[in-house]
Amino acid sequence: METPSPVDLAADRDLLPEIYRLRAECHRLDAPEEPFATEQVWRGVVLHPPALVTRLHWVVEGGAVEGGYAGLSWIRGAAGASVEVCVAPSRRRRGLGRALLETVAVYARTLGCARLVGRHAGPSGAAFAAAVGATPGNSQIVSVLTLPPEGDARPVPGYRLCSWITRAPDDLVESYARARNAISDAPHTEGADEPRWTVETVRDFEEALVLRGRRQRVTVALDGAGEVAGYTELRVSPDTGAVAGVDDTAVVAAHRGRGLATWIKRESLRLLAADRPDVALVTTANDASNAAILAVNRALGFRPVSTWTDAVLRL
Repeated sequence: METPSPVDLAADRDLLPEIYRLRAECHRLDAPEEPFATEQVWRGVVLHPPALVTRLHWVVEGGAVEGGYAGLSWIRGAAGASVEVCVAPSRRRRGLGRALLETVAVYARTLGCARLVGRHAGPSGAAFAAAVGATPGNSQIVSVLTLPPEGDARPVPGYRLCSWITRAPDDLVESYARARNAISDAPHTEGADEPRWTVETVRDFEEALVLRGRRQRVTVALDGAGEVAGYTELRVSPDTGAVAGVDDTAVVAAHRGRGLATWIKRESLRLLAADRPDVALVTTANDASNAAILAVNRALGFRPVSTWTDAVLRL
């Protein structure tokens, strides 16, 4: 049995293409209709995490790296961490996945983690999760939109929209940071921790995205007092024909039920289509129990392409 070994991908970047190919192969098997992030996008995620996020990586020692890979992502201070385990189809059922997961679990305990959260979209992943004792969590539906969005903008009385690219305006960043915490109200698996948003957190993520070469596009709704009542964030690379992704959309509790999410999201997508006619596809992922945002997506023309289910391993 090969032993999983930690790797420093910032120092040994030759491993990045091989690991990416393995991850892409596994993704195609489980979610063939869902666009997969490019190698360049993944490189950015690996090499330029925000300051409050720790990312660690392991491969199977003594064999081709395509045999097995595991990655850990931990928000500093969180009780849970995210785990990704990939084993090449030709080398499955040999204990490689279990060995990788056990190695990650040992390290996660040193961070003080009480649980690991992974996800799967196919029967092999579900069987593996059950075999290692993980319990099912929530499911997320990934949907794809071909631009432009459907329907016409319907402004909500008492609010106005504001958009920016890359960096939140200084006069709005505090309000924006507070509004971003509204995403924690959305249905999610216990242990799938979100960062606590502050001005420092916002600036940290903005800087990380710049280093990755990703363009952050934010549209917010402002109430009569100029406070951010809701927002949506899109991320897209500068490459021609890139696939954009909706990172988050949320409305502050006091402003819900008025149609803000649809208005904000449609305006954000309209601006993207106008500014980047080369971008045809946009993806978004939402909890399967979040009927409100799924209805918003349907109204905009998103169509479901895959469903991923969380698996929670208590440590």
